[in-house]
Amino acid sequence: MKSVSAKVILFLIFLVISFSSCQNKKTNENSQENATNSSISEEITSSNSASVSSKASEFQTKPCELLTEEIIKKYVTIDKEIEKEFFEYKDSKYPMPARCSYSWKKPNADEATKNSVKEVGKMVKTDGKHEMDMKKMTPDYSIAISIHNYAGSAQSFIPIKLTDEQIEAQARKSKEMAMKNKTFQNMNAADQEKVTNLAAEKTRNTLTNMRDKTVVVEGIGEAAYWNPTGFDNTFMILSGGKSINLEIYVSPNREENIEIAKKIAKEIL
Repeated sequence: MKSVSAKVILFLIFLVISFSSCQNKKTNENSQENATNSSISEEITSSNSASVSSKASEFQTKPCELLTEEIIKKYVTIDKEIEKEFFEYKDSKYPMPARCSYSWKKPNADEATKNSVKEVGKMVKTDGKHEMDMKKMTPDYSIAISIHNYAGSAQSFIPIKLTDEQIEAQARKSKEMAMKNKTFQNMNAADQEKVTNLAAEKTRNTLTNMRDKTVVVEGIGEAAYWNPTGFDNTFMILSGGKSINLEIYVSPNREENIEIAKKIAKEIL
């Protein structure tokens, strides 16, 4: 039986990332429904909460003015040149919030570039089973911010903890999603089987990771948590109908990234 081609593996990566994103949204929607059924309601009663809400709204289209280079340097020691980038994707069909990012080269940037080639090579050789370490692959440290609209409650903001049965159900759905794709339909039977099994496995791993490694943080905004999915670098804060997403990757140590995220979150709020 021949190995899955690199093209097929890239299709699988795109498929799983897309499914994981949809699943995260669905998880929050399910949480919101559960909270509503339980007659749980929340109100922002303090002037501080109202102030934070107003601030998030004010800077939603200009996040670089909320998270500045000066704030970052208060909590992160940086001896490299910082590159600042503002990105605003204006599309009426698929609107996305403005995003501001700051990045600087790692001390071992060259090694990271070599690792990226090695990681992709391992994934191809293992027919997509190798879990790539994205942090080893990027040559930069970075901090970014974006502010999204959020209509749910604080209870629905924190992802629900899925059971093993629920995770398996979503793994089966990922197989169904893979089979509907045109690229999948043009594969031979052997590759189709490998792709569907890998899609299920990666979805299962993603959701299990999200369940077991989400870090809920008290005392910041109305609700806040560290999201371990994807790059494992996003601190999400709810405040007055806005989700402030801080992408923090300033250290190979996860706990250090989380602590820096907390400090920056308190600063900008």
